[in-house]
Amino acid sequence: NTCSGWGSSAGFYNSGVASGGTDVWTSYATTSCTTTARLYCFEVDYSVAIVIEPAAGRRAFVSTAPGLPGSGVAAADALCNLEAADADLAGTFKALLCTSAASAMSRFDTSSTSEPWVRTDGVPLAATAAGLFTSTYLDAPIVTDAHGVIYVGGYGAFTGCDALDASTSSAHSCADWSTGASTSQAIAGRTGFTNEWFVNLDYETGCDVTSNRVYCLEV
Repeated sequence: NTCSGWGSSAGFYNSGVASGGTDVWTSYATTSCTTTARLYCFEVDYSVAIVIEPAAGRRAFVSTAPGLPGSGVAAADALCNLEAADADLAGTFKALLCTSAASAMSRFDTSSTSEPWVRTDGVPLAATAAGLFTSTYLDAPIVTDAHGVIYVGGYGAFTGCDALDASTSSAHSCADWSTGASTSQAIAGRTGFTNEWFVNLDYETGCDVTSNRVYCLEV
């Protein structure tokens, strides 16, 4: 899928999304060679390896086990804390979920004096705590598990949120996470993105889906 070595308008090419991480920034869709797109440009003058110092802050990760909507918000929080403990992460964690009674943002301290969140590999997600919930783009996608291992390929993630700073409808959150029925739905995001798609990929998934993870944030 390279338009015959980039010399032809026939065929297709793999295209990425600039707001994505892991594999998404280079390969997200198959696009016709007649469709124009931007290019990534890299300087080639230097070859010294970059040493990245892990940032300090509250930890955030994606669960390894799937989120099970019918078990409730408390069970999602328990899953986050179970996986954090398995990775020897001290502190208390909550799932990034919206309900009809509360926004996801309201579950966390986002005051100006609170620490921002970083991934479990030390990569910062936003400059401020509130920025994780209100910025147009994160500084990096939430793609590590509790051990700091990066998910390549991306997973769906239950959120129930149209926006992180607003409550949702029970119709979009598996009846406030009380049902796992296939006839109920919830808004889900995808782990590979830094824009709003990490929360809401503009689609709803059945509450019986067993492949969706949850985002876990330290409180």
